[in-house]
Amino acid sequence: MADDQKLKVFLCHAREDKPAIRKVYEQLQTEGMNPWLDEINLLPGQNWKHEIKRALRESEAIVICFSNKSINKTGFVQKEIKEALDLYEEQPEGAIFLIPVMLEECSIPESLEHLQVARLYEENGNRKFLEALKIRSTKLSLISSIKNDSHRPTEGNSNEVDDYRKNFASMFLELFWENYDVIKTKEKGAFQISLVGDGGVGKTSIIYVMSRDTISVVGVFEPSTQDIVAKRYQLTDDIFINDTRHDVYEDNKDSEFIERSIEKNADLLVYVTSVDHNIDSRTISIILKYSKLQIPLIIVVNKIDHMLEKNPLDLAKYLQLIKDKTGYTALPISVVNGTNIDLLRRFFIKSRNFYR
Repeated sequence: MADDQKLKVFLCHAREDKPAIRKVYEQLQTEGMNPWLDEINLLPGQNWKHEIKRALRESEAIVICFSNKSINKTGFVQKEIKEALDLYEEQPEGAIFLIPVMLEECSIPESLEHLQVARLYEENGNRKFLEALKIRSTKLSLISSIKNDSHRPTEGNSNEVDDYRKNFASMFLELFWENYDVIKTKEKGAFQISLVGDGGVGKTSIIYVMSRDTISVVGVFEPSTQDIVAKRYQLTDDIFINDTRHDVYEDNKDSEFIERSIEKNADLLVYVTSVDHNIDSRTISIILKYSKLQIPLIIVVNKIDHMLEKNPLDLAKYLQLIKDKTGYTALPISVVNGTNIDLLRRFFIKSRNFYR
């Protein structure tokens, strides 16, 4: 991975802590990050004040390290701390950007007491510290991908489709961070995606076109000894998709079992509908019911080519109706002409990375 794709981490510290900071620097490099350390990154002849200020501004995370030696040192990097706090104030609420680090049991400045401290000397302190930086890296990577996607033209279709594509990308990012506490407690095994929806909306076709015809059926999912509920497909080495028809079961005793099974086994729930299906009270009720499960949910609308051929404004109204009634921004796709199929596939792979 090129350095410009790695998380840029500024290491703020006192000279007395250089031996410990060198170890932190080496570990961050090993973890695939791009740390900045004055004795390594500054070149002879450079204006070190100017370069440090520039490195602070360009950093995507700032780590301020403390020890008993450094905290009691008069004027210890006070200017850098002030500049780091100013940069922190510019970040979105809740962003992991400024991390105070205790190299040993010590105090920290009052100006940083509102931030959770990483205690590297504790048993799990180093793991938590790295986890925080990886969260930051993953989120920035997704934001970057969203920005890049937003500049790609939708395949010959309307501005309305492109707008919903961008909004879906933002919603997708947020729903995973809202569910992070649930996600991080799941077993880090194969990533399970459940596609649910009425028959005929194109779930199986989505799976096959997304896989570029390389997907294979690897099993079935049976909630009871009665009918088979879902076929199980393998998308990549560690991503599996369960294709489920909920309309067959929603009015019988298997319905509740299916919901419990999805909540227990799936890491991502994808509700699939198509423009040929009305967004009626039944559909809204099903979506809202799934939204209450402890699992990220996205909505996909297939067969948009049917509406785009007639009136693109009808598609915009259809997507807005879903947004108004459920609060979800749906992703418009077409298996026929491939609109947004690669985007959906990339999101499946990106969502898998939350579990690594």
